[in-house]
Amino acid sequence: MKTSAAAFAMLLVLACFCLAVTSPLGVGNAPCCNAHTSKRIPARIVKSFFHTSGTCSAFLPNRFILKNGKQACANPRDPWVIAIKDRLEQI
Repeated sequence: MKTSAAAFAMLLVLACFCLAVTSPLGVGNAPCCNAHTSKRIPARIVKSFFHTSGTCSAFLPNRFILKNGKQACANPRDPWVIAIKDRLEQI
């Protein structure tokens, strides 16, 4: 009986671990943006960018990492966002 209880406990722990890793908020997913800035961010203060996760919403904004460590979300269709992304991808 003790062996089956230990095996069940081990199986339960393994199942919880698998759920945590494969959930939408699990490892490897970028944080969601609740809103995006309407103001243009100067390219000189942007350090890098990444796309938010497809699990966030149908709208996939870009998240800019600024040189001061802050982050800002922007509409990927805005011309200024495209220009900054193109510039960063060339570096």
